[in-house]
Amino acid sequence: MKLIFLKIYFGLKLLLEKILKKNVLYIESGTSVIPVKKLERKTYQVGRGVDAAKEIYLNSIELSRIHATIEKHRLDYYLIDNFSKNGTFLNGERLAPGIPYILIHNDNIEMGEICLKYVRE
Repeated sequence: MKLIFLKIYFGLKLLLEKILKKNVLYIESGTSVIPVKKLERKTYQVGRGVDAAKEIYLNSIELSRIHATIEKHRLDYYLIDNFSKNGTFLNGERLAPGIPYILIHNDNIEMGEICLKYVRE
């Protein structure tokens, strides 16, 4: 009985730790890392033509107006390239447009000359 209780306790503890972690995007510029957005909503549009107050606005002519989307499914966030002209790269690999890719702690996202880092704190 004690063993079952411990398995349930530690399982719930791990689940709560995963739920309570913050998801943050940082922009990397040279040696500095600047927080861009704490991810709290289900969906974010990323690009140069989005509402900066609600979405993730990045000022670069190499980005499409709505370059990519970040969506939350259950406890994880996914990155989707919105058929952008210059593409979206995740850890150096170009993403196939329209397909969701799971974001993992310390993933590097490149859009044009802008480099973002996804962090779970």
